[in-house]
Amino acid sequence: NLFVFPDGSSRRFDIRIQPVPDGVMVLSVDIDERKKLEERALAAERMEALGQLAGGIAHDFGNLLTGILVGVGVVLETLDPASSEAASLRLVHASAERGTQSVRELMDFARGRKVHLSPVALDAALDLALDALSERVAPRVLDIHLDSGAVVLGDAGQIDRIITNLVTNAEHATRSDGRIAVRTRLRGDHAVLVVQDDGAGMSPYVLQRALDPFYTTRGDAGTGLGLATVSALVARMGGSLDLESVQGRGTTVTIDLPVVRERPRSP
Repeated sequence: NLFVFPDGSSRRFDIRIQPVPDGVMVLSVDIDERKKLEERALAAERMEALGQLAGGIAHDFGNLLTGILVGVGVVLETLDPASSEAASLRLVHASAERGTQSVRELMDFARGRKVHLSPVALDAALDLALDALSERVAPRVLDIHLDSGAVVLGDAGQIDRIITNLVTNAEHATRSDGRIAVRTRLRGDHAVLVVQDDGAGMSPYVLQRALDPFYTTRGDAGTGLGLATVSALVARMGGSLDLESVQGRGTTVTIDLPVVRERPRSP
C-alpha cells in the first residue's frame, strides 16, 4: 500500500489485519527500502536487456539519421531561408536531431557494458562538465559546491553524461528564475553527489516510474532515457541512486559512489 503524507512525500507499507478478541489488530510494516532495492535490481536487468538491443540497432539507425541530416543541410543551402520549403526542411532537420539524441541515449546502454573503468577525480570531472552547463541553464542559478576530494572508479565521459542528464532534467523542471544545486561531499568511504532543484517536483505515481526506460512526462520532447541512463551508469560504477521528490517543491537526486585509493587520470 502506498501512503501519501500531508507534505506530499510517500512511503510503502505492508498492512496486515488480524482478528483478536473484541476487535482487530492492525500491523503496519514499512517496506519502502525493501521495495527500492527490488526495483533497483529489476531496473538493472532491464538496462542490460536494453543495452543488448541498443548495441544491435543504434549504430545503423545513427548512420541513417546522419545521412538525413547531411542531405537536408545540403538542400537548405540552396533554398531561400524565408521560403516555406526551407521551413519544412528545418522541421525535418530538427526531428532528425531529436532522433540522434535518442540514438546517443541508447548507445549509452551498450557502451556502458564495455567502458574500461579507471580512477577518476570526481570533483574535477564534474567541474569540467558543469562549466559548459552553466551558460546553458541560464538565467537559472546553478549553485555548485564540489567538496568531496574523492577519487572514484569510473570514466570521465560517464560522469559527464550523468551530470548532464541530471542538470538537464532539473532545467526542464524549473522556471527561468529557479535554482539548481550541485553538491559533492565525502561520507566515510563513499562520495556523495547531490543534484537538487526547486522545480515542479513529481507526483507519487511519476516518482515510482521515473527510472523506467522510455517513461517520460514531456511527450515527444523527451526520450524517457535520461534518468534510466543515469541509474544504469551509476550501477556500473558500483554506486547507488536515490530519488526524492515532492510535487510543487522540487526534486533531489542523491548518488552514492565508492571511493578508491588509486591516483586518478586527468579528466
